[in-house]
Parts: sequence; C-alpha cells; structure tokens
Amino acid sequence: MSEWEHIVAMNRRSLSIAAIALLAVVCLGMVAAVAFPLSTGEPQAATESFDQHVDEEYQLSAAIETDGDVRLAVDGGVSESGEGYVRIVDTGVTDTRYHDGDNDTVYRQLLIDDAGPDQPDADRYLEDIEDDPDERLVRENRAGETTELVTVVENPDTEVGDRLDGGASVVTETLGVAEYDPVETSDGTQTLSPTDSWFDEYRSYRITGSSGEVRIDAETNAVEHADVRWELTTDVGSYAEYLLAGETTTQRITYEYEDGDVDVETPGWVDEIDD
Repeated sequence: MSEWEHIVAMNRRSLSIAAIALLAVVCLGMVAAVAFPLSTGEPQAATESFDQHVDEEYQLSAAIETDGDVRLAVDGGVSESGEGYVRIVDTGVTDTRYHDGDNDTVYRQLLIDDAGPDQPDADRYLEDIEDDPDERLVRENRAGETTELVTVVENPDTEVGDRLDGGASVVTETLGVAEYDPVETSDGTQTLSPTDSWFDEYRSYRITGSSGEVRIDAETNAVEHADVRWELTTDVGSYAEYLLAGETTTQRITYEYEDGDVDVETPGWVDEIDD
C-alpha cells in the first residue's frame, strides 16, 4: 500500500469513528429528551384541582411529611351542635382549640417544644397572650423540654371550624404541586394517581418516584382521601441542573375526610380548668 493509500485509509477510519461517536451522541440526546424533557410542565392549579367539603358536621385528619419528619399535621371535628376541636402541629408547636358549642368561649392548649436553638420560644407566646385582651392564661406548666400553656379565649376572631378548614387547605394545596392521571370513577368518587413531571411555576422543580392515590368527589373535586409520596427536587430548570445542583426531599401527604355524625369529646385539659 502506498503512502497516499495509507493516508486515505486512515482518514476513512477516522471519519467512521467520528460518525459512530456522533451517532451515539445523537441517540443519547434523543433518549435524554424522552426521559428528561427540556421543557417543564405546568402543574394543575390547586384551586382547580382540589377543593374541600362544606358539610356542617365532619371530621378530618391531614399531614405533610418531609424526609420522615412531620412538617404540618391537622386533625379535628365539628358537630352539628357547634361543638368542635382542632389540633394543628407546626414546627415544634401543638395548638389545640376546643369549643363546647354553648357560648363564644374557646379553650386553647399550647404545647411548645423548647429543645434546641431552632425551636420556638415559649416566652414569645406568653407575650402574645398578655397583649391580647380577649385571651386569658389559666395554666403554665414547664416540664422538661416542653412548655404547656392553657388559655381561655373570649369572642375569638376565628371559629374552630374555620381554623380546621384553614389548616386542611394547606394540605390540599400541597397536593396540587403534582400532576395526576385518572385511574377510575365509581359511585361518584374519582381516583387519581400522581405522575412524575417537570414544573416551572414560582420556582422550577421535578417530581420523581411518585406513588399513591387521591380520591375526590367527582362533581366538586373535594378531597376525601389522599396518601401520596414522591421525591421533590427544587431549582432544576434543566436535566443538568437536576444532576448537579438539585436538592431532593421525600414528601408524603395524607388526608382523610369523613362526614356524618361526629362525637366531639371534651379534652381532659379542659376539664382541669378552674374558672
């Protein structure tokens, strides 16, 4: 083989290798485009996706967990007579309120976790109580790392049922960060399943590993049951950002609603109040 023929053969070999490499890059790009789309999706608006029931008598419980820690928990019930209670757990504070339905007085118990620099300070709550002319402190108990404050609130600005609905609405709105596929509709109830998606709302994020189901009223979209979980990665406008800079947390959201007869029991700490 002459030197010229040798050079031609080498060039052909180089071109073949380059072509194969280019083809591999193109194929990889096509796979990535399917698995990790460049454009982001639009989540269903929470106000359009999920709503809440408006029954006069009901009970519910709901929670948001992040990496196994409860970030928000809500439970309570309201009877047709007006008796009701609501308990909200939020960042180291458990705020429980009870209304016997007979007058405008609401009884309140605060359990404040004082352990650690990131936990709320009980003294700040005491100052707020002292500054409120309609709230009266009836018991203060500091035991270990938890402080208990019990108060009586006259003519509260917000009813117990409204507080319960408000806390639950945070959970239903959080359900709305994902997209859902319909699974089935039976006896007026629609079952939905969360799907993996990319989003670009107020900040970009990606949902992966989604599982569970949400059951809603097929006519009103009011949530009746939810138990879903997913991996949420924030600040990921592209797949490269997802690989290099995304922060991933595991979220679980639960919700249970039940209407009908509700028996609201008077909490023991209310019976201990000496007016």
